[in-house]
Amino acid sequence: MPEEKQTVPTTNNTIVDDIPSTDTVIKKVVRRGRPPLNKKARRRGRPKGSKNKNKVAMSDNKDKEIKRKLRNKINEMQSVIRSNKAQFRDTLRKEREVVKETQKELKDALKRDKALIKLFELKEEALSSYGERWTKMQIEKIQTPPKRRRRRRKAA
Repeated sequence: MPEEKQTVPTTNNTIVDDIPSTDTVIKKVVRRGRPPLNKKARRRGRPKGSKNKNKVAMSDNKDKEIKRKLRNKINEMQSVIRSNKAQFRDTLRKEREVVKETQKELKDALKRDKALIKLFELKEEALSSYGERWTKMQIEKIQTPPKRRRRRRKAA
């Protein structure tokens, strides 16, 4: 009968088969997923021995200059936007104050109008009641016969 093999992991990501015999077999672990990076793939930047070093440096300088100009323009535009927003807020605040003042004036005017209307109604009512009383008195004068006056005797 064949003996059972036992595998024991070691420090180098290898598996050692524990066989009672003197020969040990070392197996490499199969890695799953992404393959390991090559040394060439890890290299960054300009390849060594490039013939156009000056051209690359000049293009880098131009790129930096363009980026600087764009950054400056962006900063200018942002400052203009900030100032425009501040002006807009100020004008909006002033206009709101004007609206509040106008509303207050309108409210006061409406109160005055109501008071005047009430006053005219009271005046009209007073005039009508006085007119009715006066006409009643005049009608009574006309309808009642005049009283005869007696002459007073003179004391002799």
